Amino acid sequence: MHTLRWTIIAMIMFTACATAPPSPDAPRISQLKFEGVSPSGASVSFVYSDQDGDITRIYTEVTVDGRVPSDHSKRFEASDWGMPLRPTDGTARRFWGTTHAASRCFTVWVVDSKGNKSNSLSGCFTN
Repeated sequence: MHTLRWTIIAMIMFTACATAPPSPDAPRISQLKFEGVSPSGASVSFVYSDQDGDITRIYTEVTVDGRVPSDHSKRFEASDWGMPLRPTDGTARRFWGTTHAASRCFTVWVVDSKGNKSNSLSGCFTN
């Protein structure tokens, strides 16, 4: 009985930690790039595709030299990254300004109007 109880508890914990794969309707992103890296920042871009053309938000999390700054998590409107209205596919791009030289690591993902979250991409640049 004692072993059965621990088996059930372990199964519940495993189920609670498991994440479901993204919805087939969820947007997809790929090819995170950092271009034109200079002391003032870098152009950050990624390729997106979304059948519904309803990407509404872009989310980023950033660390600087391995530390988490107070403004590490940001939410942007799709248009802030140059996405047109009803974006089905293309490249999103934004200049990420910096105030000092450092190594910056990004995680980025997008969300559509139905709340479907895309896969996430991560990468770093040093200026």
